[in-house]
Amino acid sequence: MSNLPNDGPAHGASDGDNGPSAVDVITYIGVPLAVLGVLPILYNTIFTLAALSKIKRMLRHSKLTALTRSDVVNRVIEIELPRYAVTPWDRFNNRAEYWTLSRHPSSIPGGSWTTFNWRTNVIGLKSQRIEYADQLRQPQVEVAFDELICYLLDLGAVPDPHGWRLLRSTGLWTPVGCALMTSPDGKEKALTLAPLDGSDGHLSLAANWSSTWTTRDYSHLPPYWKPSLDSIFPQTTSNHTQPITCQISSEGIVTALSQETQLHSTIQLDSLYIDHIRIRPSSTAGIWFASAATAYGTSSQTILWNYKIPDDVLSFSRKETVPCGVLVLLNVVDESSTPEWATKHEDHGAALDAFARRTREQREAMAREAKMGVQERQVAVRERMMRENQARLDEMRDKMRLETQRKEQRVLEAFQSPKWDTKTVAGRNFEWLRGREEVQGSMDSREYAGMLLHRMVLDGQFASKLCRMLDLWKAWAEVGGMRKSDLSALQEDQVAFAQASVLLSLIKDTSGALEGSLSMDLQECMRLWKIVRLG
Repeated sequence: MSNLPNDGPAHGASDGDNGPSAVDVITYIGVPLAVLGVLPILYNTIFTLAALSKIKRMLRHSKLTALTRSDVVNRVIEIELPRYAVTPWDRFNNRAEYWTLSRHPSSIPGGSWTTFNWRTNVIGLKSQRIEYADQLRQPQVEVAFDELICYLLDLGAVPDPHGWRLLRSTGLWTPVGCALMTSPDGKEKALTLAPLDGSDGHLSLAANWSSTWTTRDYSHLPPYWKPSLDSIFPQTTSNHTQPITCQISSEGIVTALSQETQLHSTIQLDSLYIDHIRIRPSSTAGIWFASAATAYGTSSQTILWNYKIPDDVLSFSRKETVPCGVLVLLNVVDESSTPEWATKHEDHGAALDAFARRTREQREAMAREAKMGVQERQVAVRERMMRENQARLDEMRDKMRLETQRKEQRVLEAFQSPKWDTKTVAGRNFEWLRGREEVQGSMDSREYAGMLLHRMVLDGQFASKLCRMLDLWKAWAEVGGMRKSDLSALQEDQVAFAQASVLLSLIKDTSGALEGSLSMDLQECMRLWKIVRLG
């Protein structure tokens, strides 16, 4: 047999001399490397889908509707949640929502507002891009600051004086977690400062509440309304015998209600006519009533801040504006109880000298007449009688003119007499009113002020008269002193002046109490932040 030539190993084979081929490299190295390159994508996909699933569970548990999108390659999940503006429900008509907590509060950060039931209104969408489920944030809601605080007060929350003072002084720099409202026992925080993340410069707050903390219900008077103005008038109409409750906002009186023993619904509350004491550009009656009613309420345990007593009214109430001499002229005080202010006129000696002179002249004339004949004496007596009558008339005119001059001088000196402060004037006027039986029984000045406010609501003519007197008083205080026309106005209606002084004294007392008080801190914070973010 012939020997065939050796053509070498078959194609694709390998031996120890030539090494692996390119196909082998692709097969044994390239494929594993390709698999390793896909693994991060697979890992990101699984991680993103797992995070997305957890986020959706969180949203379902919190009863939230959201749009979700995921980028599995970059491990990014985009969520769009609605943003709301909220307001409390009506405390009477929606009792179940107002007085109970939500059955499905959100556990997502930023959702503390879902502790309560609210009227909601969608105002936009909030988009967020996150990687982990614990980065999910629920958008804070917008709520009127005063409505939020009023709602918590109505449930039974208690303001924390330290927190409000800190907020007023440091604003947005107030530390996170600082308590503004606490539980009724003061041991737990009910409203705190929250981080400013996403609050767009608004004040950011977080809420916390337990159903066991709710200590009030719809039958209680809302704590941000003015206390009852009890009537003591022995009138026969029902409106005069029932207490009146006033709601006063930053714009003055809103409504006045004839209050029952307990509140059961808005339907059972009779709204009274109050147009005569509303704040209007053409009248100051609304300002005076709102200021006095606010002072009347702030002096009690009720916390009021809605209406800010104007600075010019507060300044007026603090001034010493009524000369003590004027009170003497009005027979309110005795001149002996005031500093010396009037000129003393000692005319007794001069009157005796004039009488002695007239008597001597008469005696001398009668002696001369006795030496005369009958006809001559008759003429002399007639002339003497005429001279004496004329002298008496001249003396009377001089005396009247002198008295008029001295009376005018006394009025001018009364205007220049030392001025007394509002509280002193009101105290003297109050006793004067008691002497005239305008004040009943053992009523004190505060109770009497409440009676005046009650009457102002029911009697427009009385309210107008009282407020005109306050306007007159404030006008002379601002121009530097009283005039004769001012004194005449006081003399024409002195009772109105005395009653006005009682109301002004009430405002003065409040102006001192408000400085550095919780009410003032609340009022200033409400003025600075009308709308806040809650979450």
